[in-house]
Amino acid sequence: MLERYEEYIVMMLLASCFAILIGLIMSYIQSRRITSPLKEINKGVMEIASGNFSKRIPSTQDEIGQLASSFNYMADSLERLEDMRARFISDVSHELRTPMTSISGFVGGILDGTIPADKEREYLEIVYDESVRLTKLTNDMLEMTKMQSSEFKLDVSQFDVNELIRMCIIQSEQKIDSKNIELEVSFDPDKMMVLADKDAIKRVIINVLDNAIKFSHENTKVIVKTEILEKCAHISIGNFGAGINDDEIASIFDRF
Repeated sequence: MLERYEEYIVMMLLASCFAILIGLIMSYIQSRRITSPLKEINKGVMEIASGNFSKRIPSTQDEIGQLASSFNYMADSLERLEDMRARFISDVSHELRTPMTSISGFVGGILDGTIPADKEREYLEIVYDESVRLTKLTNDMLEMTKMQSSEFKLDVSQFDVNELIRMCIIQSEQKIDSKNIELEVSFDPDKMMVLADKDAIKRVIINVLDNAIKFSHENTKVIVKTEILEKCAHISIGNFGAGINDDEIASIFDRF
C-alpha cells in the first residue's frame, strides 16, 4: 500500500513537472509571438525616425496586427509628406533659379559698370519684371502647398462668372493693348450664375487669359466665350499663336 502511494506521489510530481515544463514552453512561445512583432514595430519606428519612410510591418488579424496596420498607415502618411516636401524644395529651386540669376546678373552689371548708363533704365525694367515674376511664383507655390494640405477648404458661393470674367479682362487691359490684340467676347447667357470658389476661379481665369495674351501673335485676336452645356458653365479662352508642342500637351496639367 505504501509503495503504491509513493508511486502515485512520484507520478503526480512527474506530471506536475511535465505540466510546468509545457506551460513554460507555451508561455515562451506566446511571449515570442507578442514580443517579436513589438520588436519589429519598434525597429520600424527607429528606421522611420532615421529617415527611412519606406519601412512597413507585416500585419496579422490580432491586436498586434492592428497595431502594425496603424503603423503602416502612419508610415504611408509620413512618406507622402516627405515626398511632398522634397518635391516642393525641388520646385522652389527650379522655379526661382532663373529670375534670381537674372536679377543678380543685371544688378551686378549696373553696379560694376558693365552695363552702360544709358541702358540702366532698360535693364532695371527687366529686373522689376523679374522681381514681379518672382513674387508671383512664390505666391503660386504657397497656394499650391496650401491646396495640397488636408486642411484646405473651398469657399463656395454663388456669383456671376461672366461679371468675374469682365473684371479679369479689365485687369488685363494694358497687356491686351500693348500687343494690339482684338478681344472677342461672347457670353451666352449674359448673366451666368455658378456655385464655386470665386477666388480660385478668378486665379484660373487670370492665368489662362495671361497665357493667351502672352503667347498671342501681335495684331491678332483673343476669343473669350461662355455657354451653358448640360447644365454646366463652360468657359473657353482661345488665341492665335504658336501653340503648345505636341510632346508637351500631355504635361499641361503637371505642376509648373
